[in-house]
Amino acid sequence: MFLSRTSTLAPWLPRLEATWDAECHNATEIWRRLHGEGFCSCLRATTEWATRRRRSEQTDGGASGRVPATRTIARAMLAGRDLLARADAVMVAAVEASVAALVAARDLVERFHHLPAPARPKRCRR
Repeated sequence: MFLSRTSTLAPWLPRLEATWDAECHNATEIWRRLHGEGFCSCLRATTEWATRRRRSEQTDGGASGRVPATRTIARAMLAGRDLLARADAVMVAAVEASVAALVAARDLVERFHHLPAPARPKRCRR
C-alpha cells in the first residue's frame, strides 16, 4: 500500500515556484532566501526539488527512455495534481491514457481515503 504523505516543501511550493520563475535556479540560494523567511526544511530537500524541476524542464520532459518504477507511478498517481512537477504530470497523463484499470484503482483508493473511520468501542472500567 502506498500512502501519499505531505512534504515539508508543500506549504512553500508557491514561494519556491516564484523564486524559480524569478530566474534563481541555484538550490542553495533558493534555500537561503526561504530560510530567511522561516523555511524550516533542510537544504537537501530544496536541492532535490530543484533537480526534479530542472529535469522536468528538459526538452524531453526528463524522460530518458526508461519506464518509471512502479512505486514512482503509484506515488505520482496518488499525489495531488497541483503538487506534481511537469514531468510527473506528463507521466500520470500517459499512464491514465493507456491503462484504464489503474485509473479505476486510483479512484477506489481515493474513495477509500474519504471513508469515515469506524468508532472505537468504549471500554468498561472495572
